Amino acid sequence: FYLSLILLGLVLSWQIVRVLSPYLKKLEQQVKSTSAESAVPAPPPSLTNWLRRATDQQRQGNYREACRALYMAMLQRLHDTQQVPHQLSRTDGEYRQAVQSLPKAQACQTLLNTHEQVWFGESASSAETFDRCQKAYREIEQA
Repeated sequence: FYLSLILLGLVLSWQIVRVLSPYLKKLEQQVKSTSAESAVPAPPPSLTNWLRRATDQQRQGNYREACRALYMAMLQRLHDTQQVPHQLSRTDGEYRQAVQSLPKAQACQTLLNTHEQVWFGESASSAETFDRCQKAYREIEQA
């Protein structure tokens, strides 16, 4: 009796595995593709994209975002020219120290200070703020 009960259990288990097998394989493939997609980080926006974003935001009157885009363009330019490579953990203060010896350090400082004030502080941004950031960025471009 026990032997037939064990055999019946094994046969039922085998049938369940056969029926569920296609679904389990499909689920495994979905998990693999999802983890593969999330493992590949998206490339950071290019310098051109940051500058375009700054212009678009300025046209819309969103000076806070426009100034941030110029700040990010400065960081991208510094990285592209191998003056100050990107480090995700780097803070504005660390960037401030890294740009001190650069020819256009004052322009970099302007963008760093504005970013801190507008993005993290209580300062409001305006067209004048954006103009000051744009002027500083143009100085950096000419370096």
